[in-house]
Amino acid sequence: MVRLWVVGGLLLILVLAGYARSSGSISFTAESQQEIEKYIREEVMSPNFRGEIFSAHEILGSNEKKGELYIWALIEEYYKEDSKIEQGTGMSVPMVL
Repeated sequence: MVRLWVVGGLLLILVLAGYARSSGSISFTAESQQEIEKYIREEVMSPNFRGEIFSAHEILGSNEKKGELYIWALIEEYYKEDSKIEQGTGMSVPMVL
């Protein structure tokens, strides 16, 4: 149990150190957030069951010098079969845009 706490603490320190080293951050408007969602829905995953793609994302960080945005995206497809809504293809992934 103690080892688990130590490992968890070390991982937290590494993550926080990574955020501290980021060289500049990018600010986001509601419009840019919508563009990210549109990109995820249209370019990242195609529906395998001819359904509709829904997505959500969380911005983890950015690097303005490199022009990179780091996000975690949840992408799910839902489709209608008979009178039920079914879950199709989906993924939860880190991404660099």
